[in-house]
Amino acid sequence: MKNRLVIVGVVVVVLFIIAYVLWGKTWLENKTQSVVVYETASNSELSIAFTYPSGDAGYSIVEPPVEGNLQDAWIMMDAQAYIDYQNAEASDAPASMSVFVFKLPDEASVAENEERAGRITRLQNWATENKNITYIDRAYGTPEIVEIDGVKALKYDTTGLFEQSIYLASYQSNVYMFVGQYDRPTDDIKQDFEVLMASVKFE
Repeated sequence: MKNRLVIVGVVVVVLFIIAYVLWGKTWLENKTQSVVVYETASNSELSIAFTYPSGDAGYSIVEPPVEGNLQDAWIMMDAQAYIDYQNAEASDAPASMSVFVFKLPDEASVAENEERAGRITRLQNWATENKNITYIDRAYGTPEIVEIDGVKALKYDTTGLFEQSIYLASYQSNVYMFVGQYDRPTDDIKQDFEVLMASVKFE
């Protein structure tokens, strides 16, 4: 009888240990999946750096091919939403945070009166000339003048498939366009975009 109780006790202990190990493994996996790692994307030749949340609970970054005046681009989508989008045969792309760098026209090709214009005026002219990219013609009201890392910039909001907050800044010979998309002002991506904008450095 005593031997049987000992055996039963050993079995209970072993089962408890197995359950504990399996529970611990599941708990660790869940914790790993929820980790957000902040990474910095940069291009020293284009004098730009910014930080965004990556990892399984953050954003996947896509760098599309560049051509023409587009010199570099980063498109960030929620990691799980991006996986779901890739697996779907017909689906709209999820909301994203994007950074685009365009080359400004050479000074020699800029009209004399525009060459003498201030940074904001030249930026407004460029945005209007490229409204198919900037959507400045769809802006709510007049764009605000703000600062990004000490550089004067334009900020405006537009609507379409998503609500969009757009920032335009020029530094050296480049125009930087930052776009944050969201469905509702309470969406996490809107707050994440604000964090990204606060991290922007022109180096």
